[in-house]
Amino acid sequence: MSVAVLADPKIETPVPVARPNTVLSMQGVCKGFGSGVTRNEVLTNINLNVREGEFLAVVGFSGSGKSTFMKLLAGLEKPDSGDLLMNGQPIIGPDLSVAWCSRTTRFCLG
Repeated sequence: MSVAVLADPKIETPVPVARPNTVLSMQGVCKGFGSGVTRNEVLTNINLNVREGEFLAVVGFSGSGKSTFMKLLAGLEKPDSGDLLMNGQPIIGPDLSVAWCSRTTRFCLG
């Protein structure tokens, strides 16, 4: 629910607000490791759009795919399927405009 207080009580037409551009898009992204009976599907059918000005936090239990997710975004890993886009362009390799730091491996990129 939204409430607006107007100085003049007459009815005003709301002005449409333009949505910020999508800066990061993941569509149908899947990633797994291993093969056959030892295959472990870490990420399955991830769909995500992050718009300009949004803040994203990735949280989860150990082994839930957080680092794999971030490595995909940083271009350090390639998805098994799906599309990864940054500013409308495919993520095809490391991009120094993406900051990523792993506290367990003490590795930073960006």
